[in-house]
Amino acid sequence: MPLRCLLILLLLLPISGQAKAGSALIWQTAVVSTLGVTLATNPIGATAAGVEQAQGEDVSATRIYWRWRWQEHQLSQSTRLTLFGQVAVEYWQGKRLDDVLDRNNLLVLTPVFRVDWPEYRWAPYLETSIGATLMSKKRFPATGHEFGQHYQFEDTLTLGWMLGESKQWDLALRYRHYSNNGMSELNNGIDFQSLSISYYY
Repeated sequence: MPLRCLLILLLLLPISGQAKAGSALIWQTAVVSTLGVTLATNPIGATAAGVEQAQGEDVSATRIYWRWRWQEHQLSQSTRLTLFGQVAVEYWQGKRLDDVLDRNNLLVLTPVFRVDWPEYRWAPYLETSIGATLMSKKRFPATGHEFGQHYQFEDTLTLGWMLGESKQWDLALRYRHYSNNGMSELNNGIDFQSLSISYYY
């Protein structure tokens, strides 16, 4: 329980920063409360839960996500391949030149493939994924992006490390790209770089 409380405290740092920039208090409260309850009780039987803070082209993003381990294969004595299913909710915020705030909410469903080397003290891993994303808005004036439609693809590459005596903590650097892959005439993709931390039950 103390470790889970620590993750909740880490959550408050990026979210509070967005609150000062004008994000809704309701969103801030919902994010902290939802992840806090999930970490404490894990009512949905997830393998892991985490938070991610990202920065894109004049837009910041906060994400909470849950993972389920679907399959695991031992490729060699020291190398393992794992397939996760992931559900994430994400909030974007950007400011226009006239100081008007733009926001976008996302729901993301993703299969995640991980290759890791668990025998090392700071067990490193690589991940890749392509998932389906539903955006609440298909325009984001703060950055001039026209996404063309609410449905998008999410492509992600990750470098991470499993930490702790039981490898229960996960620290990761991610590159993420959104686009509709030409399904609409308007297809202004957008990129993010992020830092995430998660806890494995």
